[in-house]
Amino acid sequence: PRGSMAELWRTNASEFILAGPAGTGKSRAMLEWMHHCALTYPHSRQLIVRKTRVSLTESGLVTFERHVLGEDNPICARVQRANRSLYTYPNGSQIVVGGIDRPARIMSTEFDQVFVQEAVELSLTDYESLLTRLRNGAMPFQRMIGDCNPDRPDHWLKQRADAGRCEMRATRHEDNPVLFDDAGALTERGAAYLAKLDSLTGVRHLRLR
Repeated sequence: PRGSMAELWRTNASEFILAGPAGTGKSRAMLEWMHHCALTYPHSRQLIVRKTRVSLTESGLVTFERHVLGEDNPICARVQRANRSLYTYPNGSQIVVGGIDRPARIMSTEFDQVFVQEAVELSLTDYESLLTRLRNGAMPFQRMIGDCNPDRPDHWLKQRADAGRCEMRATRHEDNPVLFDDAGALTERGAAYLAKLDSLTGVRHLRLR
């Protein structure tokens, strides 16, 4: 990872958020980290969660299976994405997936790490309820991580970061190697994608570009 995303590999914070515009690679960086932890710490249990399970299925899980695990990976085998409840690794690690709209499974178990995709969608109650699940003890740290596009300045997540309760790092499009190469030049895909973002107006342009 580049830029502020590399901080995820170095931080000691118990809560860590990547916040930035669309397409900076926030979710990919988080999912690569989850995969790394699953491989590194046998029998660990982690959670990937979003406000709704449907939105997670069509966003984070697509990235995880396509670009992190690889769709030919045996970990992805036998279960369709929409019906998947967890990914089981050969070393006994598990990455559970779920939505806050279906809380029974995810709120009744314990995890070493929780990744909240698009964390601004959650209420503070949702977020703090997930914090209570961090007590599995199979990893040397228990951590809440998340990503989000920018929201209003008085959002509870921004206030939590400003109060020092969680570490928040800003991401840029230049952090994403799909959009900018190692020399810092815009790639062909990057030029096409940023042109789409440049065509946005108003609040959408402010948040996503």
